Amino acid sequence: MEEIIAKAKREGAALVSVQELRKAITAGRMGPTVAKNISGQLKEEGIVHLPLEIPLAQDEKVLVYPLNGGEVNVLIRSVLAVLQGDPVMTADQALMWLETYLVSEKSDHVPNPFTNTEGIA
Repeated sequence: MEEIIAKAKREGAALVSVQELRKAITAGRMGPTVAKNISGQLKEEGIVHLPLEIPLAQDEKVLVYPLNGGEVNVLIRSVLAVLQGDPVMTADQALMWLETYLVSEKSDHVPNPFTNTEGIA
C-alpha cells in the first residue's frame, strides 16, 4: 500500500485497479469487508478515492489522491461540490473558478476555494 500512497502523493493522483489495492493489503478475496479495509487504510494516510466506495470488481479502476492539496484534488472537489448541491459553490461559480485555475500559469496564484476539508470524502 505504501507504493500506491507514495505515488498518489508524489504525482498528485494515481489510477489503480481494485486488484492492485487488494494485493496491497494482502487480502485473499475482494468483498465488502476488504473494500472497507482498503478505504480505511487510504483515509488513515490522508488519501481519498473515487469512486467514493471501492468497487468489488477487481478489474475496476480507482482514482486515489491526497485529501489536502494538488490540482486533481481541487478539480474533483469542485465537481463534487456542485454535484452534492453545495450552496456555496454553484455550477457557474465552479466553472468560473476552474477556468481561472486552469488558465493560470501557476495554480498558487489562484486562491483555493476549499479551505475547509470537512465533509469531503
